[in-house]
Amino acid sequence: MTCPLCARIPNAHSFTRFGSTNDGIPLYYTAPAKATARDTAQSLVTLKHHLKEIQGPWIWVLDCTGMQIQHQHTMQFAVAFADLLVTEYNSLRVIVVHPNPWIYRVVHVLRPEFQERIQYANRPIELIRATTGFTSEAKTWLQLAIKS
Repeated sequence: MTCPLCARIPNAHSFTRFGSTNDGIPLYYTAPAKATARDTAQSLVTLKHHLKEIQGPWIWVLDCTGMQIQHQHTMQFAVAFADLLVTEYNSLRVIVVHPNPWIYRVVHVLRPEFQERIQYANRPIELIRATTGFTSEAKTWLQLAIKS
């Protein structure tokens, strides 16, 4: 991992590669409620450190389980981050697990081409559908991560 803080504290930003699809597409997991670091003015720069290692298509699982107000980025940060993802990672797909009202508000103001790449998994059956094509190891890892 290229983020200096995560090199010292592994779950500082809760951005973890946890496997791949059957086609070799890398899978990344973020759970803001599990991150030990809190947002600062440097948050977008820090996220860019994590994203440097990603080349080509990828899938980002954003787990909103347990999110509270202190875990929610400012709207300005969220829109800037989404803009970065749209412009520099046009092959990204996002799966939002246990979306909350804040996530729906953020997505509502994003570019339509980014909104189209988001899949919501609020119920177990939706998660099963969203993870079709993941390796069995990746599915197991994700199920355990969501429960912890």
